[in-house]
Amino acid sequence: MSVQTYVKNKAFVDIILCNDKHTAETEEIKSYIVDIEVTKTQSCPYVFRGGMLTYCTHIHNKVGIPIPNLKFYDILDNGVEYVLDSFRVNDSPATPDIDGKEISYYINELPPNDTITICFKVKVL
Repeated sequence: MSVQTYVKNKAFVDIILCNDKHTAETEEIKSYIVDIEVTKTQSCPYVFRGGMLTYCTHIHNKVGIPIPNLKFYDILDNGVEYVLDSFRVNDSPATPDIDGKEISYYINELPPNDTITICFKVKVL
């Protein structure tokens, strides 16, 4: 059994003049069905005040087509602060957008059946 990866649609308009019928139609359009799985891990379930934690979010594309334009964001607890320059995407340094307690990062495209891992550190206050 194959999994449907898109839905399609086409529109028609009939013109009827003096018992003559003409049908005009649009091109077929497709909307791709996307499905992702998101999980989060932490470096340790226990920490002292002043200690560091690493949070990792794993975003997995569960379908066989690329998914464009994803926005990752994480809202930090008031009891932690983001550690500058600790942000990594697939183990490579990256620069997130930071707005107060929200850290965000735009992903241009998540390849088919692939996983992107985003990790960063926080300091416990």
